[in-house]
Amino acid sequence: MYADFLPVCQLGDEHVVDGFDCGVLELDRWLRRMAKAAGTIGTGTTFVLASAEPVADEPVADEPVFDGPAADGPAGLAVLGYYTLAVRAVEQDLRSRVVTDVLASSVSVIQLVRLAVHCDAQGVGLGGELLVEALGRAVRAADAIGARAVVVEATDEPAYRFYEHFGFEPLDGMRLFQRIDVLRAALDPAA
Repeated sequence: MYADFLPVCQLGDEHVVDGFDCGVLELDRWLRRMAKAAGTIGTGTTFVLASAEPVADEPVADEPVFDGPAADGPAGLAVLGYYTLAVRAVEQDLRSRVVTDVLASSVSVIQLVRLAVHCDAQGVGLGGELLVEALGRAVRAADAIGARAVVVEATDEPAYRFYEHFGFEPLDGMRLFQRIDVLRAALDPAA
């Protein structure tokens, strides 16, 4: 287990992602292969919780990394958890589930694209802490740019139950949502 964490920050070259293993290959591969690219092209921004203790960069076989450090690169900060946020539009057939007071054909939302915690750091509440941090960031972004809800697509049933536990409501299939006004009130009861 890791004793010290750094504050959550945007994914950077100082973060070691190659050894990240949350137990869900799709989430591991997203961080290794796509997270930096998504940030570079503007389709999503990844934020990480990292260990305060540097670790050696150890590449995973057959896992190319977008613009990452060299395989024998210097020590970096081990990523213990991450989430990715993006702006999306909800189609009209789902719009009425997210908001009821807008006549537009689509509604802007913040999508929680991915959220994962390294296997070595699971079971101590870091997933919930990362979610609350992500939701706080989403509310601030929504206030700045205009979005009406946070939408998440669960990767499996345990993830679906995780989001339900935190108050997300079913949208369709494996997608869930929560309105920004509800999140704002839950995150800042004095507001």
